[in-house]
Amino acid sequence: MTVKSLLLIFYSWLICSQLAAQINTEQLLLFVDSKNKILQTEDLAALEKLAQVNTVHLKIVDVQQGVPSEITFTPSIVFQNYLGRSFYYGRYKNLSRLQNFIRISRLAHQQDSENIKTDILVWKNGKSSITAPLKITELQGELPKDFASSTFLPMAKNATSKSMQQFKKQATYNSSRCTRSFYINLYPYVDAKKNLTISAELFSQYNCVEPIFQKYEQGLVSGKWKNRAALFAKAGQLMEAEILSQIESSAIGDAFSPLKTSISNKSWEVLQLQLPPKPMKNKIGTPQEFNAKQKWMVVPNENKNEPIVIFSFLPPVDNYAGEVKALSGTLDLGKEKQLLGAKGDFEVNIADVTMGAEDFDYEVQNKMLQKMKFPSSSFQFEITNVDKSNLELGQINQIMVKGKFTLLGKTIDLQMPAQIEPFVASDGNSILQVNLNFQLPLYHEFQVKGPDGPSPAKDTLQFFMKFHLL
Repeated sequence: MTVKSLLLIFYSWLICSQLAAQINTEQLLLFVDSKNKILQTEDLAALEKLAQVNTVHLKIVDVQQGVPSEITFTPSIVFQNYLGRSFYYGRYKNLSRLQNFIRISRLAHQQDSENIKTDILVWKNGKSSITAPLKITELQGELPKDFASSTFLPMAKNATSKSMQQFKKQATYNSSRCTRSFYINLYPYVDAKKNLTISAELFSQYNCVEPIFQKYEQGLVSGKWKNRAALFAKAGQLMEAEILSQIESSAIGDAFSPLKTSISNKSWEVLQLQLPPKPMKNKIGTPQEFNAKQKWMVVPNENKNEPIVIFSFLPPVDNYAGEVKALSGTLDLGKEKQLLGAKGDFEVNIADVTMGAEDFDYEVQNKMLQKMKFPSSSFQFEITNVDKSNLELGQINQIMVKGKFTLLGKTIDLQMPAQIEPFVASDGNSILQVNLNFQLPLYHEFQVKGPDGPSPAKDTLQFFMKFHLL
């Protein structure tokens, strides 16, 4: 082999290694069990394609070789980069939701927090924990003369819980990101002939809008009012059986395989799943090329895989997260093109808010944020404090922004820290990159109720923003 051939091989290897290193700076880890397969061939193909579209490296991990303690069932999906790792909360078949998760995790990872549940049904199955929050509504219909809600509901819950073979009632339980949950709703109704009918719905933890099982009009069980305890016991048995069926054979992505305790726990590092290295950042431009102009306008990020704005509730319910697909606005610098005194006006269309799933989007846009009545949200602000007021290439400016935030037709005062970094793009344009995050008291200020979870986490939205001004 000639020296020239060796050099060509070396340079080819070097280029491939650099490309691989760049790809592997973001990873989508898919944990599967070779002895208990849930994913079908078409599921794997769809996940491969999604990873390619989002330029993230998909790595399949067989749990039979050992598993990190955080992974308790398969399939489990984890996104990681040099900043940390996040656990996917959603159906593996819901690719739009998974793509939303990847984009959000690129900008901000999940944070750990306790999520204490009380009086909850729990099934410990191998390494997995499955919970079944039970809700029984007030009795409807022709109430018996001796009826008392104060004794009826405790009796109903007790009879339902005790009839189950796998689930046991616990006074408290700390739900983690790897806890699987199915929500049971029972609706009792008694007619004039003292016949009791118990209707039922079962919800996946991944969708609180569309039930995965429903026996409503015809009811789940029916019988005489005097046999009400036995009827609730039968309802509990049937709902437990339905949960087991969903775990084993759900066709929409709720099926999973709890890991056996015999599978050994190993660290991420031992399994060679440590966080990837920080990607190399090319510094483009020179101080002479940067043009600090007076007026700037929001433009889409060059990297289409990075979101402009993401939002989520606070941990432990930060798995309820979404993205704002577009942001418009301007920034007018202060005197002598200084940051201090600069004024801006940003706006978001509610139609551009997405949770990565159509049913969630409808709920958020129309019911929570009332899109038809209030089609946009805005923020008019002024930069009130800076560490350095001039804009220089390679310098990150720490600033304080204060202004008026409007949502649902109501305006509140809002103040937040931010960063502005000037750079020159590959096309020669001068750009300002803006990074900021802030929290919004969603319930306190706007009376919008969040997801099931503890306060103030479910009452507060956190925003992470990264966008460019041109």
